[in-house]
Amino acid sequence: MFPDVPLMEDFQFALNLKRLGEPLGMTKHRIRTSARRFPDGEVNRLRVWANMARLRSRYVKGASPEELALAYGNVW
Repeated sequence: MFPDVPLMEDFQFALNLKRLGEPLGMTKHRIRTSARRFPDGEVNRLRVWANMARLRSRYVKGASPEELALAYGNVW
């Protein structure tokens, strides 16, 4: 159910699960991910998080994954 798009494939996957009524929730175990996309410092991390939230919002409002992929390069 992962779409073949340049960006937002994970977000679209979550939307698909929600649409199908699949329950989403918290895991009992810790999940570790890479922090490579987040620059050092809390302010920079918040800035990246806010920019990513804006991209998700644009996607939900109908922006194409290709258009968002171009903007994604400027998130940092």
